[in-house]
Amino acid sequence: MIRLATEDDLAQILIIYNDIILNTTAVYDYEPHSIEMRRDWFNTKKKQGFPVFVAEDDGKIVGLSSIGPFRNWAGYKYTVENSIYVDAAQRGKGIGKLLMPPIIEAAKNTPKTLKIRGKFPEILWNMRNPNTVFGAHDKIIWSI
Repeated sequence: MIRLATEDDLAQILIIYNDIILNTTAVYDYEPHSIEMRRDWFNTKKKQGFPVFVAEDDGKIVGLSSIGPFRNWAGYKYTVENSIYVDAAQRGKGIGKLLMPPIIEAAKNTPKTLKIRGKFPEILWNMRNPNTVFGAHDKIIWSI
């Protein structure tokens, strides 16, 4: 089930995110994050009006997706960066594909972010590398 994340999900989100930091190149951070860092991130997303979605399977968070500002430059005013992270044991099962549509819809409906009919609409993501799965991006982005 895909749903909006709550603060109660942060401990499980942290486990997924820290695994991404330590075992992939999808996030260029060197040290695992703390629960306080994830809470600050989550509250900032809420304050900025950017939702965080989670994929839940049998009470366990198995993935998350979100959007947020790409860069703080005028030319990127309507550009958002999306992030999809899936639990290592759940990759390749289509969870990323399920997490993508809610963030696309959120981007369409958020005034300060991407407008599909905007002047320079873009969704940006990291380039493919052998340690990360970007199947959802490859299959969905080009169909928008």
